[in-house]
Amino acid sequence: MSRTNFKGVYPMAYTFFDEDGELDLAALRAQIEALIGWNADGITILGLAGEVHKLSAGERARVVECAGETIAGRVPLAVTVAERTARDQIAFGRLAEQCGASWLILQPAAVRDVSETEHMRFFGTVADGIDLPLGIQIAPEYLGQGFSVASLVEMQAQHPNLTMMKTEMSALGVGDFIERTQGAFDVFNGQAGVGMIDCIEAGCAGFIPGAETGDISSAIYRLYVSGDAGDKARAVALYKQVLPLWHMIMESIDTLLVYGKPLIAERVSALSGKSRAPHSTASAFGRERVRVWAQTVLAQAGEAA
Repeated sequence: MSRTNFKGVYPMAYTFFDEDGELDLAALRAQIEALIGWNADGITILGLAGEVHKLSAGERARVVECAGETIAGRVPLAVTVAERTARDQIAFGRLAEQCGASWLILQPAAVRDVSETEHMRFFGTVADGIDLPLGIQIAPEYLGQGFSVASLVEMQAQHPNLTMMKTEMSALGVGDFIERTQGAFDVFNGQAGVGMIDCIEAGCAGFIPGAETGDISSAIYRLYVSGDAGDKARAVALYKQVLPLWHMIMESIDTLLVYGKPLIAERVSALSGKSRAPHSTASAFGRERVRVWAQTVLAQAGEAA
């Protein structure tokens, strides 16, 4: 049974920059409008694909303010909170709530050699200081810190607003997590959408894929959960079309930025597709594949969606 009313596809919005490397908030607004027009169930901001760790505290505040103003309550807004201290996470979480955030995703503190027990105290302090529903990001391969099921379940018992988890797992991992936590959390998985069909079967409440295929991810989810056999077949067909792309760009977060951002820029003309340094350089082959994907397979899949 779901613990919240949040479900479906909440694409992770990219953060865009201008030629001078400054925030391009007009591009953020255009991207959000595109995602809402693509029938996204919600919007997520300031995750790893949002280059959260390349932004100053002031820039993160400007992004959440811009997103809240642009969405204006039309769909739920999930905000990643990546501040380094519990006090700062509480302050940023409260700002996000004032700007219209519906729920928050807490990242582990960016410190080394801190025990799981201390991390649980950290998250507990933040949970006690914020009224919104909260999730914790479970992505040890990206963030360097994982947590045991026992600690998370104990945390949930002590802090009832901790109702969600944002994971980066295979479908098998998601299924095992949901089974071992006995449904204590509503799980939103990332992985660009890889494994989406099986993750739905495993009990995922929703997904936080890349924005570049937000229309297709949303259609796959909507069709598959409808319960109609014909809709499910259409969902599987769409999934098969985009799966090779998702595997390609999920090689790493850097790969997602270098190729995912130009891909959505190919699909939404108001976007620049620029990332903030440091980042890898796109290869000539990769740039050509982005163009081909945008103009052929994704165009066709988008029409089908």
